[in-house]
Amino acid sequence: MRVERFTRHARGGEARRRSRFTRLVAAATATVLAAGVWTSGPAAPADAAPRDPETVTAEGLPTWQLNGVVWSQALVGKTVYVTGSFTKARPPGTAAGSWQEVPAQNIFAYDITTGDRIPFDHSLNAQGLVIRASADGSQVFVGGDFTQVDGQSRQHLAAFDTKTGQLTSFDGRANGPVRALAFIGNTVYAGGNFRTVAGEARSLFASYSVTTGKLSSWKPKGDPDGQVMAMVAAPDKSRIIAGGSFTTINSKAAYGMGAIDAKNGKTLAWAANKRIRTAGLKGAITTLSTDGKAIYGGGYSYGKGAKFEGTFAANPKTGAIRWVNDCLGDTYDTFPIGGVLYSVGHHHDCEAIGGFTDTNPRSRWMNAVAERTEPVGKITAKNAYGWNFTGLSYSGQLQWWPQLSFGSYTGMTQAAWSVVGNSEYIALGGEFPAVNGVAQQGLVRFTKRPASKGLRPSYNAGADPVVSVDDSGAVRVIFGAMWDRDSDTLEYDILRNSGEKVGTISRSDGDFWKLPAYVFTDSTAEPGSRVRYQIRARDADGNSQFSGWSGYVTVAPPPDSAYAALVRSTAKVAHLWRLGETTGARAVDSVGDAHGENVGEVTGQAGALNEPNGSYRGTATGKVTTSDAEKAPTSVTVEAWVKTTSTRGGRIVGFGHNSASTARGGRTDRQLYLDDSGRPHFMINDGSVRTVGGETAINDDQWHHVVGTVDRQGLQLFVDGVRVARDQRYYKTKAYLGYWRIGADQTAGLASRPSDQGLVGLIDEVAVYNRALSLTEIQARIVTSGRQGSWTPAARGGYPGAVNANKPDVFWRLDERTGTVVDSSGAGATGVASASPSIERGVGGVLKGSPAAAFDGSAGLIAAKQPWTAPGPYSVEFWFKTTTKRGGQIAGFSSVATGLDGKHDRMVYLQNSGKLSFAVGSEGKTTLTSKKAYRDGAWHHVVATQDSKYIRLYVDSVLVGKKKATKPATFTGFWRLGGGQTWGRSSSSYFAGSVDEVAIYPSVLSAATVRTHYRAK
Repeated sequence: MRVERFTRHARGGEARRRSRFTRLVAAATATVLAAGVWTSGPAAPADAAPRDPETVTAEGLPTWQLNGVVWSQALVGKTVYVTGSFTKARPPGTAAGSWQEVPAQNIFAYDITTGDRIPFDHSLNAQGLVIRASADGSQVFVGGDFTQVDGQSRQHLAAFDTKTGQLTSFDGRANGPVRALAFIGNTVYAGGNFRTVAGEARSLFASYSVTTGKLSSWKPKGDPDGQVMAMVAAPDKSRIIAGGSFTTINSKAAYGMGAIDAKNGKTLAWAANKRIRTAGLKGAITTLSTDGKAIYGGGYSYGKGAKFEGTFAANPKTGAIRWVNDCLGDTYDTFPIGGVLYSVGHHHDCEAIGGFTDTNPRSRWMNAVAERTEPVGKITAKNAYGWNFTGLSYSGQLQWWPQLSFGSYTGMTQAAWSVVGNSEYIALGGEFPAVNGVAQQGLVRFTKRPASKGLRPSYNAGADPVVSVDDSGAVRVIFGAMWDRDSDTLEYDILRNSGEKVGTISRSDGDFWKLPAYVFTDSTAEPGSRVRYQIRARDADGNSQFSGWSGYVTVAPPPDSAYAALVRSTAKVAHLWRLGETTGARAVDSVGDAHGENVGEVTGQAGALNEPNGSYRGTATGKVTTSDAEKAPTSVTVEAWVKTTSTRGGRIVGFGHNSASTARGGRTDRQLYLDDSGRPHFMINDGSVRTVGGETAINDDQWHHVVGTVDRQGLQLFVDGVRVARDQRYYKTKAYLGYWRIGADQTAGLASRPSDQGLVGLIDEVAVYNRALSLTEIQARIVTSGRQGSWTPAARGGYPGAVNANKPDVFWRLDERTGTVVDSSGAGATGVASASPSIERGVGGVLKGSPAAAFDGSAGLIAAKQPWTAPGPYSVEFWFKTTTKRGGQIAGFSSVATGLDGKHDRMVYLQNSGKLSFAVGSEGKTTLTSKKAYRDGAWHHVVATQDSKYIRLYVDSVLVGKKKATKPATFTGFWRLGGGQTWGRSSSSYFAGSVDEVAIYPSVLSAATVRTHYRAK
């Protein structure tokens, strides 16, 4: 038996691509009873959107069933006429093969108000593809593959009298399938895949007299490589709007759809096909309908030349697009009524209009949806396929989510193909075997309240409450949202112990793709008592659903935590996941309301702090994902404690737009991770991946505090209170709604990409702040954890105090006689001496009682232990004295920590003459040279600065030169003393002389500041 409706595909599961749904969420309201309070994510104000039109409920009503596929339905009065490919009909609640089955050969009728069969005993010898009522409802016309009706010849188009139920003499006499019908007065317009009618040439289009069946002279010529799949008459009856896989009408461009003059058959302008493009072998417009105000349509695409799925509304006269609901997934039929557009297909990604994202792997399709007929917003981004409908309005989707199971009859793995209805009922037809989990094959009805009370809220394990006692002794009850298939607002009763209701909250922000977590604080629980809690969700119809019970908790404040208190008291702290849970699937946010769902991370592990609170053991695929979407912070600090021995790296924590699963091809950034060598990294994505990384591995089975920050000062990475990387160039972050995730997520595109998605190891005390923490604040966390910091406190008073007042990244006083060069800025940016026999430490310095370092000009270098990336703006400050006649670099920036290889830039060097040069440049060298020589054996103070336009050189507080400069070179490197490349007039690369009080700043020192430092000596 031929069951193929669309000759373009029998594509099975391939037909269902990415999926995400749209519904503008109504404003949330809260009712607090008893002595409890509740919190959750931000809710829209109550007047954020106009009142939505009423839909039918999602409760499927008992309806006679069919054993094949329903392609099309037409409603006349209370009678629904059905056609498709089927052979048997049976009552609701009976199984296929039941003794109650009756013959139904590709055509059938039932009562939309009762679902009962209406006697309409006819047969088609092949499938019907379309059925429609005439303009006055006196006849129904059916088109399709058939050539006989009730044994009489009817070539692909026939009619029945709706009063008598009898077959009329009408015969379409087409030589191919009729797939679309429309009516204006006494004329029936037909479209399909035919080339002749009654022996006369007709290419895809024809029209007849309804009463006589006579073929008219109306004969638009459709693209012979396409076919017509949908037709509708414009409300003013002046034109026919046609849709299908054709690309031209009358040899004029009409890509997938077009308008035709109803009288002369000429092609008319139809603006929608300029932006909505789907036609040819890989796409088509499959449905067109009208409510008298607009033309509504939908289509499919699955390859080259086709770039639209979802639904749209257009001006009936011009085709100007009113709105597009850019939802990926085929749309097969539409029906508008009462401000609602019902459609069937398999939507699976409506993110472009603010709906749900796809799942990965894909596991969710919505086969019947309700949308507004009026626009509510603008599309601002391309969809997941890159199709661009930005700037167009969208109408969004309403709270109507019946569950239709996929059928197998056509081999295309679909559910509903047809939708029809009136002001009280909606009827779906297709090949689905069940509705909302109840056996109901091929046909189903839905109606409005109060005739239907809808369905009860849907339970999910995340709704089971998790309880804890806060510092005040009150009980925090944390639970996830449930969702309802036909009600956008739910009341949540919080029940304690034996079922005593201690509070109620009302929310309208939960749905199947976003299940936010809520917090109710019960301050009425008796101190010292043991309590547990359960949630009861109720909709407006009185349907209810219970969660499971929480575990018991004793009502007593937890032990004090100095570390947690420090985090909570920090300005703009947004989240703190202490990860101390020993059981359950929820990670509690002890500061905000971004409670996370734990999937695969192991709870109850030893923690980073010397207190009872524990940690999670991360796995390669485990993750904790928050359920409330929030706006990504522009400035941010992300911190965590980690302990690992992994040599496969993995993500620690980050932000991304997808909460449902590990994102694939989605947005993700603001993340901390380790590479396979154990080195830490911090990444943002401003359109490109921007990363800073440390040089030292931390996979040593010890606890380490890792912090990433971004603000106007750029990207910074800290480990154990020490800045280990900085990049001042990048500070702009993308703004979007997303979710925080601890553990596994996508790693594509990461620098030094780890082998594992999630870090295998212990993770503890994860926090997020909506600003960049200062170095002092970060170091305070190390001290409060009970650990000794590795940094030297910032020097105070006198000249050191003047330097540190301007917050240098590095301050090497060079007082040490041996070993590591100490950073006196407090940042822990220590230096390492190489070729140390060439450096004499502890010689007399510029300050009384404070030594310096002397270089012999042969090989000695001092370099920073940690790298910087492309410093700028910056200032380099030092004191020097020399009598050398061979010149040499005193200070500079190099891509290597030792030797003269690699890249060199931002350097101050001495010429043989004793003059000082400051040299920078990547696209061209810019050198600034003093007029005086300074090889007089006296101490001299030098400051070299560069901003976005100029370089400046100060000697002994006097500006000796200023010049416009090219941008400095962009590379990751190390600040160095004592040697490096020079750009001419210097015999030696290495400096011979003494150097003291060296400071590097991430800013440009002003002339006044330079004078202050000079005088502080």
